Amino acid sequence: VGLVQQNCIENCMSGVRNGKYEKVPSDEDCYESFCSSSAGKSHCDSGRVRLLRMTDTQSLGPYAARYFASKLWFGEEVSESTL
Repeated sequence: VGLVQQNCIENCMSGVRNGKYEKVPSDEDCYESFCSSSAGKSHCDSGRVRLLRMTDTQSLGPYAARYFASKLWFGEEVSESTL
């Protein structure tokens, strides 16, 4: 599993409504959520998750995240036993 996480951690602002930004809560830590879930725990415990973590100010958007995610794949084959 390759995860590119682009989160706002503190002092988060979002969107423009009527020309104004508004404060919003910090983003959920997707890695922690996935690794604590029944679907992800076994993958995280066995080291099958590669994580690239960056803040919202470092983020280059979804196109860059897809590119970075492609670099987290090292040609592994998926088998029925790992699903």
